[in-house]
Amino acid sequence: MQQCTCCAAPGQFSILVAAGPGEPPLDPRYYLPNQMVRSMANDLGEQIKELWFCKSCIRKVEDNFRATILSLRAGNNLG
Repeated sequence: MQQCTCCAAPGQFSILVAAGPGEPPLDPRYYLPNQMVRSMANDLGEQIKELWFCKSCIRKVEDNFRATILSLRAGNNLG
């Protein structure tokens, strides 16, 4: 079983991310891969990586993702 990326507990859930170059403390920089990146990851120098999370940490990732979308929508008067 894989370990949680955040707390090293047993990982039960995973997400695929693109891992690109970054600078500390975000080294590497993880982002959500679009269709082009998924199909051409090697050509673009990106790496598709599976990140594992325990139940507690995946909930926090989901909550933060949701909050980011809501914040962006509110900032664009779409919320």
